[in-house]
Amino acid sequence: MSMMMATKLVKPFPVPSRVQEVHDRHGWAKMEFKASEEELAQIDKYVVDRVATEHPGNVVDDEGRLRAVHGYDQGWNPSLMNRLASRALSFLDCDSVYVYQFRVNIKTPSKTAGSWSLHRDFDFWHGMDGMPTTNAIAFHILVSEHTNTNGPVIFVDGSHRVEVEADAKDSKDWKSGFGESTLKYTLPEELIGEQPCTPMTGSVGTVASMDPLTWHYSSPNTESNNRVLFSVIFNDITNLPVQPEGTSPRPHYIVSQPAERNIWKRASAFGSQSAVGKTNILEDQRVNCLRPLTSPAMVQPSQYA
Repeated sequence: MSMMMATKLVKPFPVPSRVQEVHDRHGWAKMEFKASEEELAQIDKYVVDRVATEHPGNVVDDEGRLRAVHGYDQGWNPSLMNRLASRALSFLDCDSVYVYQFRVNIKTPSKTAGSWSLHRDFDFWHGMDGMPTTNAIAFHILVSEHTNTNGPVIFVDGSHRVEVEADAKDSKDWKSGFGESTLKYTLPEELIGEQPCTPMTGSVGTVASMDPLTWHYSSPNTESNNRVLFSVIFNDITNLPVQPEGTSPRPHYIVSQPAERNIWKRASAFGSQSAVGKTNILEDQRVNCLRPLTSPAMVQPSQYA
């Protein structure tokens, strides 16, 4: 099967003007829809499976407990991925996107572990992978309720418009892109100054967009349950990374390359369905239902050895 035949066609879903305006002004925004109960269950299952198989993309925190699982399985959770991809096409105003990064972060209760220094994601994508421009978009989904005290991501509003050079550690280990005490690229906290900061709090299923240059950080989870966050980054297919000289590519489960069933293409770019044979054009389906907040914690620390 050719890549064109395997590529999923989606009609770009117009981002509501109020969401687009907030995203452009603050560098992030809560979306107008939520993940469904079934879609959230698929995220739960993904993490459980990754833990059970001791996947090499599993990362631990400074206390040795599960911190994150990585790696996109092609064809996973199609209703959710199609809806996110349709909005990625609108945000980026491009013809095709693919999954660049895919992960679930699990912040377990701790009084010390779980702090993340101020940083912006594009420094990692550019410095470690060679992504040439910022024409990519991140979406975050709150798989558990996020409160002010369980270590939510905190955004520095409007920071994506501030030009600054990150501090860089001399590390070539791919895990330096995810280790809280070994984070390769960071920004001095004093840069925040008087800029407003907003925590990404909300109920289960909340979806938020994030610009690649938005500064963000987080603190430990001081509550009794895990704080779980799903994140996926879509990249414009014309914005392919070129590995920086003297560096080694990060593993495929950390940084994906365009592949069959990993690409979403703007349906209108083909002009008609007949141009791609039997490929279906996927319509956006808006879902607005929540999983009960009484759901058990997704992954307990004891499950990870």
